Order: sequence, then structure tokens, then C-alpha cells
Amino acid sequence: MFCAECGETLTEEMLFCPECGTPCAWGETGGAAPARSAGEAPQAGHAPTPPLVDGETARGTLYTSVPVPPYGGSASQQYPGGGYGGPAQNGSYTTPPGAGGYAPPGKTGGKKSRARILIPILIIAALIIVLIVLWTTGVVSFGNTGGNDLPAATASENFEDNAVISTPVTPPVTIPATTPSTPSPSAAPSWIPPQSPPPGMAGLIPGSGGEAQVSSSSKFAFTPDKPGPWQIRTYDNGDSDPSLALYDPKGNVVAENDDGATDGNSFICLKLEAGTTYTINAGFYENGSGSYTLSISPAGTIRSGGGDVTVSAQMGFMFTPDRSGLWEFYTSNNGETDPYLVIFDPDYSYISYSDDTGGDMNAYCTAYLDAGSTYSINAGSYDIAGSYTLTVSPAAELPGGGGEVQVSSQAGFAFTPDRSGTWQFYTSSDGSSDPYLEIYDSNGTEIDSDDDGGGGNDAFLAIYLQEGSQYSINVGFYDIGIAGCKLTVSLSAADTASSVATDLAENGGSIRVDDTIEFAYTPDRSGMWVLSTSDNENCDPYLRISDVNGTLIDEDDDSMGDNNALLLVYLDAGATYNVSAGFWGSGGSYVLTVLPADELSGGGGKVNIDAAKAFEFTPDQSAIWAFHTSGSGSGEPYLGIYDKDGNLIGSSDDSSGGPDVVITAKLDAGETYGIMAGFYNGSEGSYTLTITGI
Repeated sequence: MFCAECGETLTEEMLFCPECGTPCAWGETGGAAPARSAGEAPQAGHAPTPPLVDGETARGTLYTSVPVPPYGGSASQQYPGGGYGGPAQNGSYTTPPGAGGYAPPGKTGGKKSRARILIPILIIAALIIVLIVLWTTGVVSFGNTGGNDLPAATASENFEDNAVISTPVTPPVTIPATTPSTPSPSAAPSWIPPQSPPPGMAGLIPGSGGEAQVSSSSKFAFTPDKPGPWQIRTYDNGDSDPSLALYDPKGNVVAENDDGATDGNSFICLKLEAGTTYTINAGFYENGSGSYTLSISPAGTIRSGGGDVTVSAQMGFMFTPDRSGLWEFYTSNNGETDPYLVIFDPDYSYISYSDDTGGDMNAYCTAYLDAGSTYSINAGSYDIAGSYTLTVSPAAELPGGGGEVQVSSQAGFAFTPDRSGTWQFYTSSDGSSDPYLEIYDSNGTEIDSDDDGGGGNDAFLAIYLQEGSQYSINVGFYDIGIAGCKLTVSLSAADTASSVATDLAENGGSIRVDDTIEFAYTPDRSGMWVLSTSDNENCDPYLRISDVNGTLIDEDDDSMGDNNALLLVYLDAGATYNVSAGFWGSGGSYVLTVLPADELSGGGGKVNIDAAKAFEFTPDQSAIWAFHTSGSGSGEPYLGIYDKDGNLIGSSDDSSGGPDVVITAKLDAGETYGIMAGFYNGSEGSYTLTITGI
């Protein structure tokens, strides 16, 4: 048999022409469909075949997409406008024109049948093509999404009556399901490392780190191949002074450093992101010149609770403490190596440094750190290469009420006083060691320090501290290598604070002292005050005064003559000041005096000087004032003029010819000034001080 449309050879099992898709009408152009007798009932599930007409051969059965009504009913009743009709009066079947199913050649019903068959095929083919395109582009996938799977129907299952009989189509292509995979942490990054430096760059540092020679200010590109801490440093700099700056891809400064390592070298240690290209500006301080090696390598990390790490070369470490407070950093097991340590805050500002303060060439330092903030540590060594142990640990805490602790090596302590007031810190040693003390506030600023102020080799500090504020106490030794040195640190509130002030008030402002003392003093008037020592017995007294926050206002030793001390300071009424009085060496006593300075007339005048004295002068007019001495005889007068902040305005010795002194200074009316009048070089005598406005 041949296709009526294109002439293609057909076989009996074909339902459609494989060339043009025209339905096969068996018996019309040759060949015959299997015959059946007139009136034979169609098989269940198939459209009924029209009864045979005399002189015609049986036609092949066509499949349509039209639902088949049950036998015996009118298609027009159940499916208006289409379908096969029920039995006619004579028991035969009829097919209305245009209602689908079989149509004789030349009738419009055949064309409509082909259209009904071809259109669904084209639509289904188009949908399959669209789905394949969407799948290949990743828009959709055909994997199991976790829903309930329905079992496929088997070939042996029969359709129920009224089932829709669809035109057979090619089964859809089964596309393997794909599940997006999550790369493991060790998987290679998805970015492609740059192969050449960007424009304007002198070089490209490999993503795993490397080195470059720098002989002029240059920029280098660096794209880390893994996230985490990295160290950027310079070495082999000769006499040059390298500087480093690190920029992010937007040109923002991430970190910069100069002299963060030894011998003028620079050092940066911080966390970088993998796949991000940074710019390193390797230059010279103040546009200097020379050459050096730039090195980039992964840095280490110290766990948040502290611990030990081995350092075998110049190394950088990141440290994020798990608690706020004072932390110790020290080296040990150094052999012949000479370690040093530098600590940087999160903004890469220097906060602490140490070399050799730990004894036996080891380093030791302390720093107040905030929990959760990340700090950088530069651990290196001078000259001799080798390895050593770096230890990071929280400092011991001293009781808030004071106490004692044994110290056998360099140590730092955290101290939070339980009440505001003057506190004393002193050491007690066996004489073989030479301890010193340093006190810092929570910002790492040194408040005060001392060595040998407690007599012999011992240290002594007395300072006003605020309740609840945290301070750090650093106890160190000169020549710590002495074996068996012992140190006792006693912290206690200064019990003598109130009694000294009371004794001074009850005794006209002067008392004899045979020890180092610290006391709080609250003046009852604002103005210039004199603090002095006198009548010392085989000792060399000194004086210090600081404000309530521990900030030093002034200190003196020997200005009074005969190894005695003299201070002239402006104090505010009602404010509390911390006064420290002691002596160098051991043993002895002296007279301590704290009094308001003598007031001179605002219009000037004369006063006799026969020993070192201090005066307060408040001029009654703004003018140039002259201060001069006369009749000094064998003595050698000295004069000094100070403002209320303790700044020296003018001083003179022998300015008038001979031993007498002349000073001129422009003074403002109503402002208070201090005048120090005494003798040079321990000379004695008397003279007249005259003050006049010009």
C-alpha cells in the first residue's frame, strides 16, 4: 500500500505515514484492513467502526482524541457537535460529517482528522523541546523533589469505558536527576587566580604567598588562595626604613605600618579573604631609598583562651581574647635566641613591646585587651636564629581590697580597687634583686613607675585610684637573671592618708617624717601652695604631687638646697590631690611642710629673702612687671616666675651684673602667679626682692 498524499510505501502495522504523517486508510489505495462482518460489535475501548456498505471494503480504524460514548446512546446527546451516533433505526452506525472518525476520501472530515492529530503532536514536540532547553540551562531539573511518586501504568492495564483515547506519541526522554553539590571546605576556589599583575602594579605575589625585592616604592597585587590570617613583613633592609600599606579592591586603607619589626622593618598581620585582590604599597619612610625583601606568608592563630606556640622564625599571630582584662605575653625556652614581642590593637596601633625584660634574653609584656576584639602579635628575634615558646595567658588578679603576692620573675597583675582612695604599692626583697614597679590604666597608659623608692633596691608607689576601675601592675627586675630572687608585693589602702593631713593641719603645716609616705590632701583655699622638705637627717628627700586621676602635676628633688625638695603648685579648694614624700637611699628623717604660699601685694612691693621661699602674686593691672634683687652680699640669688599651670615664664641668675637678678615679664591683672626665690649652689645669705610695674 502507498500513502495517498506522498506515495510513501506503507505496511499494515502503520497507523500514520512515516513521511508526511497522513493517517493510513486501509483499503482505499491498495491492501486491506482485516475484515469483519457487517454489524459486528467493536472491541471495548475503541471507536465503533461504521457498518460495511455494499460494494465497499472495510476501512481501517482511526484513533481520535474524542471521548467515546457508551454504545446505544446518541453522540449528539452526550457530546454536542461530535462523536459517533448511536444505532440507527436499522441497527447500523452513522457518522455525521465533520464529527471526527473515519471520512471517505475527498470529504472534509478526513482533513479535520489529520489536523486534530498533527496539532497535538506539534504542541507536545514543542513542549519537549522547551523542557530540554530549560533543563540544559539549569532553570528546571527532573530529579526527585521529595514528593510522592505515582507508579506508572503497565501495558496489561485496561482503560475504563469513557476513557480518553489519545493519539500515540513518542515517550518523553528521561533526563537523569541532578542534585547541586556543596563543595567541601578544601575544594578549590571557584575564582581563577590572576596570571599577571594588574596595570600599574610592579608585580604579582602568588596566592600561596611569596617574596619580592623592592628597590623603589612599588605596588604589588596579592590574591590569597585561602581565607585567614596572613603576615606581610620586610627584612634585609640594610640602612633603609621600609613602610607598608595594604589596600582593599576599592582603594581603602586596610592597614599600614612602619617600624613594626626590628631594625626599622615593617610588619602587618591581619585576616584576609580568599579570592579578593589586595594592593600592597611597599615604600620607604619619608620618601627614603634603599632596598629590602617583601615577604607574604600565612600567619598563625592563638586560641581565644591563650596558650603556648612554638616560634621558629619571624612570625605573626592573630589573637581574639575570650575575656576582657590584663593579658601576659612572654617567651621561654629560647636557648641562644633573643626574642622580642610587639602587640598591636585592632586598628593596628602599637600597644606594647618587650625585649629582654623577661630575663635570659626573653621578652615579657602585658596589655589590657577587650574580649572579642582581634589583636596582632609580631614575634621575632634579634640576630641569632632559633626557636622559642610564646605564651599568652590572662594575668593574675589581685584582691580588690589589697594583699600580698610572691613574685619570682617578671609578672603582671590586674587590680580593681574596691574603693576610691590612695593606694600604696611597694616591694620587699632580700637585697639580691632589684625590683621596679609600673602602674597602667585600662587604656595601657602608664600612670606612674618607681625603682628604689622604697629604700635599698625596693620600689614604692602611692597613687590615687578609682573604685571599680581596672589597673595593671607590672613587677619587673633589673638583672632578673640572678638566681633565687624573691619579691613580695603588698597592696593596701594608704592608712596614713587621713592622719598625715590631720597632723599637718594641727601642727601649722609641718611634721617630721622618717619614712616614705603617701597621703591625700584637700586644700581649703585656691591659690599657690608650697610643698617642701627641710632639716633632713642623712637623707635626700623628694616630693611628688598628682591629681585625683593619678596624673603627675609636679615633682622635685634638691631645689630647696641641702638635698631638700621644694614644689610651688596651684591647687583648687576642695579638690583632692595625692602627695608622695620619700627619700633616696635608706634611713633618715626630714620635715615636711605643706602651706599656702605667702601673698604679695597686687601692686608690688618689697620682701626680704633669707632662705628659699615661694610666693603668690596677683597683679592689680596688666603690665610688664619687673622682679629684681639687691643687697645679696655673698649669697647667689635665684628667681623663677610661674603661671598657675606650673609653666616657667621667666628665670634669671646674675642678670644685673654681679650676683643680683633682674626679670621682666608681662602679667595679666587678676591672674595668679608663683614666685620662687632662693639661692644657687647651696649658697646662703639674704637679699631684698623688689616687684614693680613698668
